[in-house]
Amino acid sequence: MKKYFIYGLIISIVIAGLLSIGVLLSGKFDELQIKILFTTLAFTVYSIIGLCCNSIVEGKYSVFGRLGLGVTFIGLLYAVVTTWATPKAGEFLQFRFSLLVIGLCFAHCSLMLLVNTYNSTISAARAISMSASVIAALIVVAMISSLDLNAGTFKLLGVVSIVGVIATIIAPILAFTANKSNHTDGENSAGV
Repeated sequence: MKKYFIYGLIISIVIAGLLSIGVLLSGKFDELQIKILFTTLAFTVYSIIGLCCNSIVEGKYSVFGRLGLGVTFIGLLYAVVTTWATPKAGEFLQFRFSLLVIGLCFAHCSLMLLVNTYNSTISAARAISMSASVIAALIVVAMISSLDLNAGTFKLLGVVSIVGVIATIIAPILAFTANKSNHTDGENSAGV
């Protein structure tokens, strides 16, 4: 399944890219060309999200990866349909951006699940990173849904995002360092 998914992704990106190149080279930006560009953008963004989720599909976190791929597919399908159907109501944009935020959260968590947890510090950093990602996604979706843009919500989102970014940077660095020291210790004991 993984191989077919990747091939399908590559083919759809190439086709969308060629169409976008044709639009850009034509120099005309009427409604049809803008829809082609937005469709290409949707394929590009959701392809990246899908690749992140697909990276854990055949491992320990397969169910989470498949759920992420499902959200990715629904988000892409909704983005393409609403680009071409152009509903009159503005609510479709709220749902469209909410799906994108949820997809990005799945992508981030999928990548964090690839970080090997050699010790409890790495596990904690990874858990904090993923928790912050989920909380940030919930805040953003709530803001999009209610269109409530007060200063307190932005401050909370900022704090959660900063904590998440720091933990996201720290977890793989600690994992890399722990892996290096495990290999160094193994080589030292083998050489003795």
